[in-house]
Amino acid sequence: MARMTREEILYLKHYEKQLENDRDKEHAPYLKMALDIARQYHTPGIHIGDLIQEGNLAMLEAKESLDERGDLSEEAYVEMMMREAVSAFAEENGSVRSREKDLVNGLNLLMEKAEELLEEYGIVEMEDIVERSGMSREEVERLLKIAGEEGLFDEKDGENT
Repeated sequence: MARMTREEILYLKHYEKQLENDRDKEHAPYLKMALDIARQYHTPGIHIGDLIQEGNLAMLEAKESLDERGDLSEEAYVEMMMREAVSAFAEENGSVRSREKDLVNGLNLLMEKAEELLEEYGIVEMEDIVERSGMSREEVERLLKIAGEEGLFDEKDGENT
């Protein structure tokens, strides 16, 4: 299990206390199952509460579609649906965070290289930032567009605009 933040630990204590006091006997075992599954798929950067919620929503959806379970018992079907949902959520959010991290790293590299060029030459031109960063022109333009800095290194009459 991944290390949890203080907020997540408090969230879990509160959630577990609610489970102990829950009078809903029909859903209680599945709510505990959602907690166990969430713990298995928890990674840093994804709040444990989001995983639990995803498991709980999948449980409700599975309970509504029990006629589609085939030969599986109700419990096995609900658990399968919960695992699929939590796993997909964790994977999707992990890849989103990875893309965000790549974006931030790319922008940081551009800014670092731009500062170097500005210090060395007093001007930053697109061809120089492309060469210095090791990125393609298209990648530099894409990162600048995302950052809202389109045209930052465009040239006009020999000067940056």
